[in-house]
Amino acid sequence: MIYSLSHYVNENPYLKPDTRLTTFALPAKKPLYYYPMPQQHTLNSRLTRRLLPLYAGAFLQSCVFWYSTEKLFMGTIGFTPTTIGIMASAFSLAMLLIETPSGIIADRWSRKGMLVIASIILALSSLIEGLSQNVPVYIFGAMIWGIFAALYAGTYDPIVYDTLIEEAGHTNGFKRYFGFIKVLDGLGLAVGSIAGAAIAASLGLRSTFFITVPIALLSAVFLISFKEPTLHKALAAGPIVAHLRTMIRAALHRSSLLGILLILVIGAVLVETIFEFTQLWLIATATPVVLFGVSTAIVLGTISLSGLLAPHLRLNDRKFVAFFTTILLISGLILVSTHINWLLVIAQSIIVIGMLSTGIVYLERLHDRLPSSVRSGAASAISSLGRLIFIGVAVLFGSVAEHHSIFTAGWLITVPLIVICAFLYLEARSTYRDDPADYSAEGSPIVPH
Repeated sequence: MIYSLSHYVNENPYLKPDTRLTTFALPAKKPLYYYPMPQQHTLNSRLTRRLLPLYAGAFLQSCVFWYSTEKLFMGTIGFTPTTIGIMASAFSLAMLLIETPSGIIADRWSRKGMLVIASIILALSSLIEGLSQNVPVYIFGAMIWGIFAALYAGTYDPIVYDTLIEEAGHTNGFKRYFGFIKVLDGLGLAVGSIAGAAIAASLGLRSTFFITVPIALLSAVFLISFKEPTLHKALAAGPIVAHLRTMIRAALHRSSLLGILLILVIGAVLVETIFEFTQLWLIATATPVVLFGVSTAIVLGTISLSGLLAPHLRLNDRKFVAFFTTILLISGLILVSTHINWLLVIAQSIIVIGMLSTGIVYLERLHDRLPSSVRSGAASAISSLGRLIFIGVAVLFGSVAEHHSIFTAGWLITVPLIVICAFLYLEARSTYRDDPADYSAEGSPIVPH
């Protein structure tokens, strides 16, 4: 669809006489897309109103009451550290099979629709796991949860990115708006963890699964009311084979994407490993059950802090990166060298904050280089790659934790963390600059199609 200036004058109620019109340069033989540039305070309020249902849905999808006591419940039905690792690999396999296809479908159909389906599947998995009496049934429920996670992964960020393009004509506020999604994500996890521990203490471990079901369904109600951006639908039309070809070309046509892939994939594996096995450190240090909710809430709640930190990361500044990576390395060494539970919780939280906030920065760099028509699919493919690696890591981690100790297994986190820190420092030696071809004359990013 080609929008003319007269269309926006007649149809856009926010257009003011002094509104500056920005034209995004596109490759030859493509129509020009025009986006109005309203006054900043009007733009911010309109963006906030539009994103409110998405914010509510993200919070409720993360407000899961059984996350904080899951490993305790699993122990009551016969799980060991090794079978926990097998369970993690099982739901990761489900994610691996679903994630990339779901991202392509989201690009071609509806990203909002995929999030709504994800909420329904989260409710279903919670019900199955809550009813389980043995290891196989619980693993089946975990695989259903893996489908939820696959639909959820890589979906919010392209929605926010395209919404900014539709409303503002640029993506300058991506880290702030998507960062707030992560804030709500972490807040939901923290609230769910603390409330889940209280529910488990008063009503029993199994009840946390059942109470999660209506919360997950409520998130679907809010997501349905969100006005989804349509840019990706207009550009994803055509044969699916051509869509796949476009996605692969977009992901491989620049060597600069290799560093982005390294950070996103390894960072995701480290965060997933900590989230999945964090309670084993608590068990190993004889942490009282009453503190499981608080400890888990602290670790999971750091997602919120990562969203707040991301806009302020100076990954181009060598001095800042040196300080940042030193803190990460110290935290990694704590995981394998100390048995003090509160210090372990702090170290895990720092690693999660560091990896997630760095991931937000690199997600923006990824989306800057991808056309809207393949953003969800490419992001899901990258997540699937991380998931494939995590399948092996989870089995190995659980086996080492059972036959040696959780502290020995911690080296599977510390060593990759060293690799990421070295890469970040080397990258900072030359200030990061986007490809000039990715920007228009006014300095706003070009929307590639």
